[in-house]
Amino acid sequence: MIRRMASSRGPLGWAGTAVGRAPLLVVAVLLAVTGVLGVFASQREVSGALELFATDSALSRDQTLVEDRFGGAATDSRVQIVFDAGNADVIGVEPVAAAARVTNALLASPEVAPHLADVEFPVVSFATPIFEAFERVEPVPIDPLQAPGYAVDEGARRALATAEGAPAVALYSRDLDLDGARARAGLLLVNFDPDLDPATARAAAQAVVDVVDGVDTTGVRVLPFNRTVLQREIAAATAAELPVLFAAGLGVIALILAFNYRTLSDVVIGLAGLGVAVVWMFGVAVLLGPRYLGVSGPFTTVSNIAPVVFLGLGIDDAIQLTTRYREHQAAGLTPRTAARRALVAVGGAIVLTSATTILGFVTNYSSPIPSIQDFGLFTAIGQLAATTIMLLLVPSVRNLLDTRRAARRRRIPAEPLALTRLVARASGLALRLPVLTILVAVALTAAGFAVSSRIPAQFDRRDFLPRGSDVRDAITLLESEFGGDRNEQTYLLLRGPLATPAAAAALLGAEAALSGDPAVRPGQDGTPDVRSIAGLVADVAADPRTRAEAARLGWEGDGVAADADVAGLYALAARAEPLRAGEVLDGDARGVLRLSTAAGQRGALGLRDRLEDAAGPLRAAGLDVTVVSRPLVNDETNAALTASGSRSIVLALGAALLLLTVYFGLRVRRPVLGLLTMTAAVFVVGMVLGTMYLTGIPYNGLTVTVAAIAVGVGVTFAIHMTYRTVQEVDRGAGVDDAVRAAVQSTGAALASSGAATVAGFGALTISSLLPLQQFGIVSSLSILYAIAGAVMVLPAVLAVWGRRRLRPRPSPGGPPDQAPTLELAAAVLAAARAGDRDPSRFQVRLEWAALVRALPDPPRGVQQAVLGDGGVRLLLVDGRPVEAVVTRGGGGAAPDLDGVPGLELLLPPAHLPAGGVVDDVELDGDVLVLSGRVAAERSTPDRVAPGR
Repeated sequence: MIRRMASSRGPLGWAGTAVGRAPLLVVAVLLAVTGVLGVFASQREVSGALELFATDSALSRDQTLVEDRFGGAATDSRVQIVFDAGNADVIGVEPVAAAARVTNALLASPEVAPHLADVEFPVVSFATPIFEAFERVEPVPIDPLQAPGYAVDEGARRALATAEGAPAVALYSRDLDLDGARARAGLLLVNFDPDLDPATARAAAQAVVDVVDGVDTTGVRVLPFNRTVLQREIAAATAAELPVLFAAGLGVIALILAFNYRTLSDVVIGLAGLGVAVVWMFGVAVLLGPRYLGVSGPFTTVSNIAPVVFLGLGIDDAIQLTTRYREHQAAGLTPRTAARRALVAVGGAIVLTSATTILGFVTNYSSPIPSIQDFGLFTAIGQLAATTIMLLLVPSVRNLLDTRRAARRRRIPAEPLALTRLVARASGLALRLPVLTILVAVALTAAGFAVSSRIPAQFDRRDFLPRGSDVRDAITLLESEFGGDRNEQTYLLLRGPLATPAAAAALLGAEAALSGDPAVRPGQDGTPDVRSIAGLVADVAADPRTRAEAARLGWEGDGVAADADVAGLYALAARAEPLRAGEVLDGDARGVLRLSTAAGQRGALGLRDRLEDAAGPLRAAGLDVTVVSRPLVNDETNAALTASGSRSIVLALGAALLLLTVYFGLRVRRPVLGLLTMTAAVFVVGMVLGTMYLTGIPYNGLTVTVAAIAVGVGVTFAIHMTYRTVQEVDRGAGVDDAVRAAVQSTGAALASSGAATVAGFGALTISSLLPLQQFGIVSSLSILYAIAGAVMVLPAVLAVWGRRRLRPRPSPGGPPDQAPTLELAAAVLAAARAGDRDPSRFQVRLEWAALVRALPDPPRGVQQAVLGDGGVRLLLVDGRPVEAVVTRGGGGAAPDLDGVPGLELLLPPAHLPAGGVVDDVELDGDVLVLSGRVAAERSTPDRVAPGR
């Protein structure tokens, strides 16, 4: 009778049993889960909202408040359209005609016209003064669409020289030559009703883009821009990037797998596992997103590339499993047993390395930036999915395929790959000069951490747009030719008693002081665009229709009386100008002083300081004042990126150290190995930081996560090295030999998985988005540093420490020269004597570790303890039991094990109770369970002779 069992203890044991006994069921369950999650994955949406890159701070919340409350859709209430003539002249026949056609089309569009502002010129352009000049030509006005070149030039010179046309100068690029009537570019502004709700404003902005796309603009490049346009372009670029990058990564990984495996089926299994993992990640992420549980936000440029990130990391698991499966097949095991034992043997290391990688990802959840939080969460989900799928899919499918086509099984190539030999040589150098290797590593690591504080942070909205994009070029032209985004608004957010004479006087004084600030833009009337409720009261009081009422309420000439009814004055202004009042006042206790500014990102902090100085009288009047603008939020984001990078490094290193220390302490009772293993990860992080500094790659929404990823990757390779080194030492090898054996035995898998991981990250370098390129470069280098840390730095550390400290564990099971058959025979006899229910039956459970420790030498080759003509055969791979069978032989001859590392224990009838025989054996994990029949008791033999 023959019975075989995988370990039934723990999840890996259960999984091993499943992939060995029911692989088809395992595959079916995986497909079913994939189908369910695929339904949710299909609902994935990508957002280009830059607010997702802002911190959840008081400043960010105040910015959201002023954009939502004061002016409806705020920066969505205007679309800027850049007319770029390039090296030509925008004051020409074709550009002016194009401006006329665009203006007429917008005014006639049913999707745009109803939402335009109720002003004389809701659509105003650089050519508007020229059109007005054409209308005044006598006796016949000139048609802008048919105007000759000389008329355009002359009309521009005359119109822009008048007081009425002077404000239009701001709609021309900085190189405007009034005398020559020349300029490179001009602006067309589409102003919406400021009271539109955000959704309607966004729809109207998109309608403007659609209208412009349908107009003939020959001779000039027309570039619409506002926040809605920007976000849509970012979302579109992000969605378009992922399939290309993912396909590129898969293609390179497929080539690496084909070179390593040389079998199509192994390549397909690995790639299929990655595809399933992506579906799982997207499905779970959608479930956690705003449409369902609301735990995470929508996909962004950062979180959308999560599949590419774990592309290379996920294939590592498939490579490790396939390599170990082939080792078992080469040892002569059946596909069923090889699949089961591959999962159990390498699953622990895979789970541990996956846990450290997930910890690295999860540390990004500590970032105050929502998009980085989601990136950490999604990549952790993806890594967990990839590990689960690979552990179950690879051995199951291999079991199914090889069981049906056993004659076509292929063994692992005996000749190591060239990269494997190179890895072995590198580790050999580290073992010959370990102290020097450690000193060099310490110096490089220290230098990297020393310069990490000098790595700049950069948050530029253009980085999220592909090069050559119309929106990207529009932003560049606005900044270079027009002094920045025309929609830039800076606010003094006011909280407190606004309806007091002191507050109103302070607001009027602040308006006058800030009107002369160089960063303040002029409005359409040519005066500085600084607005508050007090300034609106002044305008209303100057109107003959409301002058008397304002005077009655306490308005005196150019200010308010000490006893003025300020609340009444505000109410009067709101009745007379409800839209303008809604842009600056929200009840009696909240309002804004708003400025149209051209400070940009570089001048934001300087402007804030000047506004803080001007806010002194407002605070003296009892108001709480906060300076708010989108550039200030971006600056805060940059500071948060730097802090987030430092924090994630500390958290990732600390979490990985704790996990490894606990693991090695519990698993092999050597917690210090966790600290030693972490040296490789610290080396990787230091090298990554140094590389970012030397190459000028800044912290951005993606590269800020690299250090945490580097910890996970660095620990992953190091764990395999430490784990295998300890195994070799416990089998009796010296430290140097153990390290060499670890490199040689894991070299192929390490080199292949490292190359595959580099390929996965390297695919990002072909992206058209700068942050993705930089992330791909640094991540790929971190993999190379991880390999160097695992095969050079860590072996040197283990050698220096282990030559004095690392020794095989002493045997607690008895003296080393005790043959296991003595223990086995005595245990069988004791079981027979103590038979409870049926004295003719016995069962013995023997711990495998005790049997191994009782052998004269560790089971490194074929070993037998021969006692007679019947017994138990144990088949080992890497010193671990993988199969146990009852053997029946004659004359004490041992069965031929075909060179497979094995141990055979034979129990003769003479040494068992009379008529006793072992007829059933189970291998329950590391426990050997023997059952037999006994007829009568016999004495224990005097001698049991072990044989080799």
